[in-house]
Amino acid sequence: MQERLVQYLRWELRYQRDGHSIETLLDRGVAYSSLPEWYREEPELESWDLFYHNAFWRLSTERSVGFAMGPIPHSKILSYGYDAGLDSSTMTLFEAVVRHMDSAYVEWSSEQQTKARRANSQPEIPVGRNKTKKPR
Repeated sequence: MQERLVQYLRWELRYQRDGHSIETLLDRGVAYSSLPEWYREEPELESWDLFYHNAFWRLSTERSVGFAMGPIPHSKILSYGYDAGLDSSTMTLFEAVVRHMDSAYVEWSSEQQTKARRANSQPEIPVGRNKTKKPR
């Protein structure tokens, strides 16, 4: 279950990033079989997965954000679970699933930030023999 939820989360994050391109292709009448493989292989969630999926996205708003994205606080996970009526034996599974999804989300976000920094970095400009400078 945890792996299915993480696969769906990764698909969903990619769709949030690249979905506009897919929608444009669909609007232009491109055949479904011609769409990117990652899009056509959307993982399916079971009905009981939706509780964890929705919980993760709601809890994701509770994380601390500063110089780096922090994990979802333990107290927020417990509070959400108990408010949803989970008992202590189910809470262990709930927290494990949310933590697994959270780790995947933080990893994805970190990778995207690294890619953006690389894409936005400017190459050094040669200004003389063995000298370079960064553009302003």
